[in-house]
Order: sequence, then structure tokens, then C-alpha cells
Amino acid sequence: MALTSKKVYQHLGSFLKNQNISNNEIYFKTGIDPTRISKLSRPEKDTISALEFYLIALAIGADLDEMANHVFSDYRLKETPISSTAQTHKLTELGKFLNEGLILQKTVAHRTNIKESKLSSLSNDKNIVPMAKDLYLIALALNKKPSDAFNFVNKDVVLNSSNEEEQLREKYKKLLLNAKTKRDGI
Repeated sequence: MALTSKKVYQHLGSFLKNQNISNNEIYFKTGIDPTRISKLSRPEKDTISALEFYLIALAIGADLDEMANHVFSDYRLKETPISSTAQTHKLTELGKFLNEGLILQKTVAHRTNIKESKLSSLSNDKNIVPMAKDLYLIALALNKKPSDAFNFVNKDVVLNSSNEEEQLREKYKKLLLNAKTKRDGI
């Protein structure tokens, strides 16, 4: 999605003014020259790099989301219609995780040695269960922690309730008793 062509302004200057911190203090913490900070503080300047933005946020102890929402409050995404195939196409949780990584499946396939056709099947067919090793490799290929992949794909999985646990214990006891009965010939 692209930004609209309407002239927009960033509001770093007003955000920094509300933080009561000098450009020099930011410079001491980040190494960003105070004159650069001053230039970036002008609303018409939208050349702040992601690194500069992040460093300034760290230096002033700002919440990144809050700072971004304030500084870029004039920025809007274009409304784009979603094609009918995109609306009806359902991805698996792994497919969503892969899409979230913004890396082509071909690259993931190459880096993990998992065939592209298998990645496609894992992304689109809810009947195919991903192997743990595949999930692990995919997470690494996307520069994510393995726990991110496992938690994302299994977000709806919960342990059995106490009642379900008890039912399984009883079932297991019966199986053991039946096996003992058969073994002892009773």
C-alpha cells in the first residue's frame, strides 16, 4: 500500500517539545547531531530514518507506538479494493505467519531446503500439519524466534481442562485393568 499524494507533515518537533528534552541531551544519548535533530523537528521534513526515529525514541524513553502515532498522525494509507479471490482465499495459520514475514516463499524455500510446493501446501491446506522442524526452520528463515512461530501457529491450542484430564485418567486405568485381566487370563 502506498501513501496518499496529499502533502503530509511529520510532527517530531511537537512531540519532542512535549518531552522536555534538549537536542543536546538526545545527541549525547544517540550521537545524532543536534542540528540534524533540529532539521528533523521541522514539520515539512520527512526524511527521518527508521534508525534515527528508533534512537530518539529510546533516548527519550518514549513508547514507540505512541510516538509514531503522534509524529506520523497525518499519514494515511490509500484505500485499495481487495480482489474477490483475496477475500475468499483462506490461509492457514502458518500461511499467515509466512505472509507476515514479508519474505517470498521462494526465498524461505531456498533458505530452509523445504520445497516451494510444500510451503504452498502448508500455507493453503488446513489438512496438512506442519512438522516441528519445518516450523523451526521457517522461523529462522524469517529472522524470528522459533517460539514466535510455534505460538502463532498454535495460538488456539489449550491444555485439557481438569475434567477432561480426569476422564482420560479413568480411561487409562480401565485400559490398564483390561490389559492385566487379559495377561492374567481372568
